Amino acid sequence: MQWLNENDDMSMEYLHNALEKDRQTGFQQTSEHCLFSSSVVDVFTQLNQCHGIIKTLDLHDPIVIAKYMKRFSVTISQVLLGYANPIRRTFEYAGGQDRICSILMNNIQ
Repeated sequence: MQWLNENDDMSMEYLHNALEKDRQTGFQQTSEHCLFSSSVVDVFTQLNQCHGIIKTLDLHDPIVIAKYMKRFSVTISQVLLGYANPIRRTFEYAGGQDRICSILMNNIQ
């Protein structure tokens, strides 16, 4: 359970770094076929890796599993809100820049 607590800080730091990278690159699409920027991929990859770690713990007690997943849901909530709020603020300042606004909207979806 301590790892999950420490994971909050690590996840938020990862989120901030991903957003900063997007800002520095002008919220570029990850590829021609992807309509969102790299921060979406980075953030969800990190969350999926954390979920994978929890699954490898080989827990057998449903009550313990439920506690871990409930605690991990707090991390997910913090990260997603921590992502949505800066994207919303960036959107407010990107008015008139259609490409960036489109990417930001896709990021939030």
